[in-house]
Amino acid sequence: MNNPNSVPARELASAFVGRYQHTKTSGHVYRTGPHMVYILHDTCIAWHDFVTETTSFKTDGWYTNFTKCRLESILLASEGNWHIYQVAGEWVMWSQDHGQEVPFYDGITLNELLLIDETIRLERSERKQQRAV
Repeated sequence: MNNPNSVPARELASAFVGRYQHTKTSGHVYRTGPHMVYILHDTCIAWHDFVTETTSFKTDGWYTNFTKCRLESILLASEGNWHIYQVAGEWVMWSQDHGQEVPFYDGITLNELLLIDETIRLERSERKQQRAV
């Protein structure tokens, strides 16, 4: 099912974000060395590095609705409010909180997305403070 809110998608995403092992028919989440990995049909689509505390995403060329759904389920289970959609064959990540768009690329990190969130929040806060003065 290509729904990021489906039970298998939510369960695997929760396991990945919660850092515990879990297996479903199409996906596996487990720890290997300093990494937590999310394997979808023999392809690692997400991994968390415990040393750098960085979560990264990739497709390995599998730009399918199913891969997009599973990546989005991780984003929905994470801190940010980011989504993935497709425009003219290209994947774009979009923040529901502030409308920011970022092109998806293999290796993009959740930390980058959360940094964008924080930068926009700080800019808005600074503008409010300037108006209040």
